[in-house]
Amino acid sequence: MSVFPDSQTPPVLDEVSRGMALEFLANGAEYLVNSRVYTETVTQPALDWEAVHILLRLSREVFEEHVGPSQRVC
Repeated sequence: MSVFPDSQTPPVLDEVSRGMALEFLANGAEYLVNSRVYTETVTQPALDWEAVHILLRLSREVFEEHVGPSQRVC
């Protein structure tokens, strides 16, 4: 499942853009998780967790694009 509208190859990011993308994605996931810790009523927790998983998956894709398949730890 591609997150890009026309199923095209994603744009190539330079080092600064890639780092910023990783930071934004991680901050977004962290915000969603932390905001639920202090909320007494969560109306749709499944959607919140799905959003967190999407952000983490995108972060992983950006990271793997930078590291490449031969240098992966896992």
